[in-house]
Amino acid sequence: RAAGYELHYASTAVVRHPARTSVRALCQRAMRLEYAWHQLRTKAQLGRGARYWLAQHLVWPSRDIYRQLLCNPRLTLLEKIQTAALAALLMLIRVIAWSMLRLGFNYNVRANWG
Repeated sequence: RAAGYELHYASTAVVRHPARTSVRALCQRAMRLEYAWHQLRTKAQLGRGARYWLAQHLVWPSRDIYRQLLCNPRLTLLEKIQTAALAALLMLIRVIAWSMLRLGFNYNVRANWG
């Protein structure tokens, strides 16, 4: 818009991005997301209570795992177990990152986690 172009809604537009193909890449993303959410919560003064923390880090992800993955009839039992284990790992990484940030650990997310 600043360059003089108009924006229009395109209902048929498809946006593609490369999928993360390794556990390491998913873990790096989880760390970056937690760091970004921490910055937003700090600036907005939101979500500092225990109830919000439990909901964001444990309840909502667990609910989503159950709804979207474990109830999916197209996945085999092994795929469901693998997916649930990966989701649990990512939840744990976000909890660890949140704890580190709350304890005052400062680190460069891009330099340390891709």
